[in-house]
Amino acid sequence: MPISGNKLDRESYESAAATAAKKAHEFNAKERAVYIRSMVSTTQEYLRQRRPVNEIKELLPEFVADYKHLFDMITDPAGYDASNLQVMLAMLDHMDTGNLTQHDASVIVGKRLYKKFGSDSAPQK
Repeated sequence: MPISGNKLDRESYESAAATAAKKAHEFNAKERAVYIRSMVSTTQEYLRQRRPVNEIKELLPEFVADYKHLFDMITDPAGYDASNLQVMLAMLDHMDTGNLTQHDASVIVGKRLYKKFGSDSAPQK
């Protein structure tokens, strides 16, 4: 989703949502959620052991390659908002049970991020 300065581009957001709605479910939600939870837990354990981030990268190369932004987020020395991660994992859980489509989950997460990071002065449609 393109960002103009600190504002999210609403038209690009809507275009991306429309494109996502047309796509088929491209992955197994349950397997992805289990994998992410496991890798986050493992990464956090390594951090508790005070292992350097570069060492953790060597120990979990696939996770780092496939989920670079997530890895960077959870290893950020300043910490991160774990509630955002929990919401995304909950969406995967709902997709697995058939309660949500991939598109619906993307829209929910996108709206949450827009509320958190979007501008109140963004044009409304």
